[in-house]
Amino acid sequence: MDIQYLIIKSIYATLLPDEQRQLDIWLRSPGHQAVYDHIVANLTARGHSVEDIAQMDVEQALRRVKALADDTMLRPSRRHVFRLSFRRAVVAAAVVVGLGLWWYKDYTRVTPPQLSAEVVQGIRSATRHERLLTENEALLPSAPLNAQEMKTFGVSENEAIVREMLESKRVRTYIDKEYWVTLPDGTMVHLADNSSLIYPEAFGRGDRNVCLEGEGYFLVAHDRSRRFIVHTPHGRVCDYGTEFDVNTRDVSGTSVVLVSGRVGVIPSGGKEQLMQPGQKADIVEGGVALRQVDTAPYVAWNTGRLAFRGWPLRRIMMVVGKWYNKQIVFHSEQSEQKTFSGTFDRYDGIEATMDAIRTAIDLEIAIEKDQLVVY
Repeated sequence: MDIQYLIIKSIYATLLPDEQRQLDIWLRSPGHQAVYDHIVANLTARGHSVEDIAQMDVEQALRRVKALADDTMLRPSRRHVFRLSFRRAVVAAAVVVGLGLWWYKDYTRVTPPQLSAEVVQGIRSATRHERLLTENEALLPSAPLNAQEMKTFGVSENEAIVREMLESKRVRTYIDKEYWVTLPDGTMVHLADNSSLIYPEAFGRGDRNVCLEGEGYFLVAHDRSRRFIVHTPHGRVCDYGTEFDVNTRDVSGTSVVLVSGRVGVIPSGGKEQLMQPGQKADIVEGGVALRQVDTAPYVAWNTGRLAFRGWPLRRIMMVVGKWYNKQIVFHSEQSEQKTFSGTFDRYDGIEATMDAIRTAIDLEIAIEKDQLVVY
């Protein structure tokens, strides 16, 4: 970690615990505390504001830092550090803070996600079919994370998360109902039916933590200074700026499908494994199983619409089965390989979808309680 960056953050009281420890270690070295005190004192004496320092010319500041390096930060233990002139100390302090603020503003910038045209179309379709809950319908009054849930999600030993979750919000969906929620940092979450999400009323300076049961599609606001972590009963999903789907419905584990960006998955009591786009991770007791997948069947529910050309029926039925929570049974391998082109809107209902497939490929498809049977 750049010591200049740590000094700047300490001056403006924005150090995270790990950063404070690193700064403390640096300050214990001979002469470092005196340099730090000198910078802070002279900066305060001259009354520099954050805005003034942030406007400094970066290239000019870099040249000044190089010219002053032998007399300031790079040789803090020599006696002449203590005899720096008032003017040179102020210039050095201003340059250090100016450079740091320029970098820090970029480092802490939060970039909200953008909804694709397909997602916007899906939201409109869900609204038209009355599938989306309103905030009043989804938000549960006064329902913070309780002690048993903290244990279930594996956060009971983390004091920072516990404090945040004592003032948390909870949204919940029901059968055939979904909900789009925007979190305090701008992250957007599409909550599938029969799912719940718990999140703080405001994220702190550390990691952004939420708890999920059921299924949610996450479009995370990019923030290099704070990870976004989804806690599930089987482990954690650590986001590094991306889009991904998390599903905890299977009692044996949690599945994660990465659409874009980078995600780390951590099983309860295990080590983090990084995922690549196009991978599916199954987080189970004792480990993580990673494999390449066709992401379309897993994430098409997010837009509510699937357009395809020349897909084999097996792939199409994977999507349909996930949409309507049905197992797919084929009675013939030939049926699996039949190809089909078309467009489905899952909000039209399972009967309309099956009628379209039957008409296009001339096959009998039976809708049973838990299955779709293709003959």
